[in-house]
Amino acid sequence: VKILGQLHGLKAVLNIGANIGDTASIIRLSGFSGMLYCVEGQRTYQNHFVENFRDDRLVRLIPQYWGKKRNGYTENELSGNCKLVANSGSDSVDAIEFTSPIDNKEISQKEWDDIELIISDCEGFDGEILRIIREDCINDSIPIFFEYVYDSWESLEEGSSIKFFSSMMSLNYTHVTLWDNTGHFRGSTSLEN
Repeated sequence: VKILGQLHGLKAVLNIGANIGDTASIIRLSGFSGMLYCVEGQRTYQNHFVENFRDDRLVRLIPQYWGKKRNGYTENELSGNCKLVANSGSDSVDAIEFTSPIDNKEISQKEWDDIELIISDCEGFDGEILRIIREDCINDSIPIFFEYVYDSWESLEEGSSIKFFSSMMSLNYTHVTLWDNTGHFRGSTSLEN
């Protein structure tokens, strides 16, 4: 929240895995008055999100799951949380459709150019989504906040965390700063380490 409170001068923020809008609410309450693009694929979350931001014209919901095209994932809702689960029934009626960020029609190139911060919380899909965005959608090395859960990342793709950090280095990112899930600073280091 302290960091988000410094967003006053930014034009736009992209929030991937927006859920019901909890992060978007914190951003708005911090005083940010720019455009918020919020990506959320889960329908129940979308309904709550729309209700929570019905009066804010500078918040746009993008009702999609972002990621590489793949088959065989369904939503698993448990205790109010939604996780994407790989299953063998790729032809399932409930199968999730993924949209590559570059193929999404909800954000124009001009709007991509205005995005100055990305926040991602996508249960392990963060690495691949952020790689696609940085390689294909946004030209500048803008700040990225993302959830890193080693087991989730590695279960999606062998060595995905190493690939992600290597690709971020190739895109001129040089450092990573870590906070735990309670907001406590845990350290900062060079990506070369």
